[in-house]
Amino acid sequence: LDWTHDGRLTGGVDTVLEGRDKACFIERQCARLGISLAEVLVVGDAHTDIPAMEMAGWSIAFNAVPEIEDLASVAVRSDDLRDVVPPIRHLLSDSP
Repeated sequence: LDWTHDGRLTGGVDTVLEGRDKACFIERQCARLGISLAEVLVVGDAHTDIPAMEMAGWSIAFNAVPEIEDLASVAVRSDDLRDVVPPIRHLLSDSP
């Protein structure tokens, strides 16, 4: 995602990554942070998000194509990204 100099999301995309690139990034971050893939939550909307969503413990489809909605733990349709927060809270509260 693209960020402003004061740390706010612009709504734009900084770098477009392919599906395997996203999955590799998540794997590296998990190793760096010492967490398991089961502790990862991915928000996605397109086919390039499938590898990351399949490896994560939870996933949210945000304004996604039908195949992604079927794959995700939860689907959200909204014009406001903040609407993924309640499902995130719900998914995390149900975790063991």
